[in-house]
Amino acid sequence: MDKKDELIILIAKARRGDEAAVAKVVELGKDRLYRYCLMLTRRRESAEDLCQETFLRALQKLNQLSEPGAFYGWLCQLAKNIYIDQLRLSSSKETPTSAVVPEAPAREPFVGEITGESDTGILVRTILSHFDPEDRHLLLLVDMEGHSYLEASEIMKVSENAVRSRLHRIRQEFLKRYKGGETN
Repeated sequence: MDKKDELIILIAKARRGDEAAVAKVVELGKDRLYRYCLMLTRRRESAEDLCQETFLRALQKLNQLSEPGAFYGWLCQLAKNIYIDQLRLSSSKETPTSAVVPEAPAREPFVGEITGESDTGILVRTILSHFDPEDRHLLLLVDMEGHSYLEASEIMKVSENAVRSRLHRIRQEFLKRYKGGETN
């Protein structure tokens, strides 16, 4: 039995309330989801929070998963939606700068500072941070997580041709910034 078949069986058990199966589903998906969340948020603590929130929501909505074999893509889609909701919420809570004198915020260390990541890794993360969340999500799904164009199109709810076209544009922009060392 391969991992995908094992996952499908575990999801079926988890849907019936089997706590051991729920724990195993989380265990099987946590590292992959964390890597995705880390690339999306670019901050370790934010990625951990997003990962936790995603699993909580996924377990609540497990019965809505129509294709258990597409569990990882579904998790990534949930994470992306939660992340975008959090961005919207935080931007709507911002107060005008003229109303308050801002304090210098405590800066959360960049992932590269914590992990000793190479300059190239830091440059890649910085470049990715300039893409909008939808484009970054698509690039991460295909180029980092290894989803096919068809799988990415199903996750993103767009045509496969739209995925190909957007990825071409995103990759061109990424390469332009990478080769030029541009991060703005």
